[in-house]
Amino acid sequence: MLNLNFGAPQTTTYRSDRPRVPWKNAQGTTQIVAQTNQWRVSIADEPVHSVFSVIEDYDRIFIPIGSEEIKLSSNTSSFAKSDTKENDEIIHRVKPLQPLNFPGEWAPTSRTDVPTRALNVMTLRGYTTAEIYINRAPALLDPSATRIYVFVPSEEAIVVPPWTAVKFPTQGTDMVVSIELSAINIQRPQS
Repeated sequence: MLNLNFGAPQTTTYRSDRPRVPWKNAQGTTQIVAQTNQWRVSIADEPVHSVFSVIEDYDRIFIPIGSEEIKLSSNTSSFAKSDTKENDEIIHRVKPLQPLNFPGEWAPTSRTDVPTRALNVMTLRGYTTAEIYINRAPALLDPSATRIYVFVPSEEAIVVPPWTAVKFPTQGTDMVVSIELSAINIQRPQS
């Protein structure tokens, strides 16, 4: 279990160390990089054909990290101008390292030519937000945010708890996905 308390030391996790857990709908598996009760970052095995699990009350960011495009389809919800329509289905073509944001209630069909991997960031709607940076760190780091750096293709991940100093990691020629997870300040009404 990772220590994500304020000021805790950063932790490195490796693909070989993370157990595979089944998806909620049992159509695939994922490896959890880090999670709290308000967010989860995981790397999923994407089979040639599957259907996403419904994750109510969460927002998702889906990023293919293999070399293959992943096609997400449904007969509802168009997210991008680049979407195409085929046989009454809307097709979202998600290229490697191209984030796609969508609500967890949407459960598209996923298709790819060969099995591949995808990074998933899930945040509890109204409580946590996530920012994704591809091949760079944010210009200004939020010290109260949890930061996760995932190196592609090794899938090594560095997890940096809030209020922990870190320099932006450099790992040779690996591509990096930087994730910044921040709590939303909720103001309580005055009584």
